[in-house]
Amino acid sequence: MRICLLNHSFYVLIFLLEISTTAFGSEIRLQSMGNPRIALPDSGNQINLHDFGRNFAWILEDQAANWTRLEGKAGHQTGSFRRTYDPKQVISLSGRYTVLQHIGESNIVYGAIEYADVSRKNVYSTSDRQPYSGHPFRVTDATTGNIHSYGPRLRLTYNNALFKHHLFWAGTFTYQVESGLKKAIVKPENIYRDVGLITAIAFKISRRFSIGFTIDYNDSQENIEYVSPYKIAPFFYDINLFVSEQSFLPLADNMGIIKNGQQFRYGLQTALCFAE
Repeated sequence: MRICLLNHSFYVLIFLLEISTTAFGSEIRLQSMGNPRIALPDSGNQINLHDFGRNFAWILEDQAANWTRLEGKAGHQTGSFRRTYDPKQVISLSGRYTVLQHIGESNIVYGAIEYADVSRKNVYSTSDRQPYSGHPFRVTDATTGNIHSYGPRLRLTYNNALFKHHLFWAGTFTYQVESGLKKAIVKPENIYRDVGLITAIAFKISRRFSIGFTIDYNDSQENIEYVSPYKIAPFFYDINLFVSEQSFLPLADNMGIIKNGQQFRYGLQTALCFAE
């Protein structure tokens, strides 16, 4: 019998600093199983640096075979218990194509492309993609309307064994673009772009103990342009003052705003396995 435990901050001997990257290739399949995480044994849901720690340098140790997956997802959310700027109803559809390919014994190429289509119904006032994301300015237009957003997302990962079965490195590139239009008199058009770079290392100290480290850089831009033929200027509501990287951009007879953001994140993962 083999029992594996992944670190948590409240354990005495092992710990984990979590990062916000997602398991891009397997989350749809796990969600369709009820999002079991560690409740059920599964080849893509193990307690290791990759599946649970989100460290892509561990793919070589985690995935022994090549595979290709085609997945789809549909979602519906509604209810009256919501915040002021939350939509009354959300309908989402997405499809994802994922490939994992071994190149020799020491290299893996992993790629995924996803296309999502999201409809947010009865959105009050705001034109922001995520009005509660913490940006210093929330764009408001005093209208209620439906927002239809769509666009692709891409992830490419290269994983290499620097020292076979002991030291691993991985580099990941992510890119997402999303376009949305609110059906209201001022017609705010929202174009969102996100680029990410992730580098990760993993060290297998022994058969039972491994440790990993990740650095994640993210650059995003959200451009909101009012394309209505009517010369109606939106209102801007100031909610924070500690972020200065915001700029208003006049576009012909319309008005727009560009919000930029850069972020560094880092993570430390460890895994300890006990065998009986």
